[in-house]
Amino acid sequence: MTKYVLAVVTALLTTNVSAAEITKYVGTERNLDTEINSIYAGASVSAGALTIGTEFTSTATVEENSQFNFSAMEIDVDYELTPNVVLYMDNDYDADFKQEDTVVGAKFKF
Repeated sequence: MTKYVLAVVTALLTTNVSAAEITKYVGTERNLDTEINSIYAGASVSAGALTIGTEFTSTATVEENSQFNFSAMEIDVDYELTPNVVLYMDNDYDADFKQEDTVVGAKFKF
């Protein structure tokens, strides 16, 4: 499974298709209740109605002396069926690249 995940990530980060739109981002956040700090980075590739994205998250707590450790990854696929309907699938993986859950659904825009 790890080799498939790495292949998708590599494809997302290195794809240079003129018709595709590539978006990259980084961010940081702090949960005030649990005192967990997070750093995340991701990228997505959009071509027509299809968008494929991935995000990596590292977390740190006070008990860990604020050392960041890889904690999660997600791979998301969105397909714009019409301008008002988007079908999506979100896949979450843990720090060992084991699948935690998959969510499928539809978004309706008004």
